[in-house]
Amino acid sequence: QPGVLLHAPSGIGVVSPEAVCLASGAESVGIIAAHNADISAGHDITATAQGGISVVAKEAGIQLKSAGGKIELHAQGNDLHALAKTDVKIESIQGRVEISAPQELVLNCGGAYIRLKDGDIELGAPGNVYLKASHVEKTQGASLHTPASPLPAGYAAGYTLKDHAQAAMPFARYRVTTQQGDVFNGVTDRDGRTMSVNTLVPGDLKVELLSSEKWISFLLRPN
Repeated sequence: QPGVLLHAPSGIGVVSPEAVCLASGAESVGIIAAHNADISAGHDITATAQGGISVVAKEAGIQLKSAGGKIELHAQGNDLHALAKTDVKIESIQGRVEISAPQELVLNCGGAYIRLKDGDIELGAPGNVYLKASHVEKTQGASLHTPASPLPAGYAAGYTLKDHAQAAMPFARYRVTTQQGDVFNGVTDRDGRTMSVNTLVPGDLKVELLSSEKWISFLLRPN
């Protein structure tokens, strides 16, 4: 099998003032390090996968932090499950904590429970129920409605790049820029297909092809 192998006992550096692209048209790309593997960017880092994404830390923990912006965690088509062997802590330093569900909300511990369903509150316990308060007041019924957050639908599409003769362009470097400013760099596969580009809303895509060391751009509009 033909191939290219690079080896140096003191290290190999790949440096360019412009873009650097590692791509596989039909197989995988592996990055392996015996110690640390570092990825940094002056702007954004985008990771997309047609299948799944797995992050595993065997010994140390996993930290997800945002110094300025908010953190959003969505399961747009299925369940969201958070599990811990010991404690689970949810805390707000300066704001509030809101938990809502349209059908049912259950709090359970040691067999005692509180169920909120269909406008009713069900309180049950295998033992005693203690109510400690300086004053308890019973009034007429009331309800509180919290608006549900809209779930983004999301849009995704891949493209087949062809030349003027309508022939597929395999292993061609391309760059896709969305209306939101996200940039995707890649190389078409053996059939001239690009990666799947994901956006929250439909919009125009700017596609650029590298030809004779110059980028040729054209616009793709949503159907």
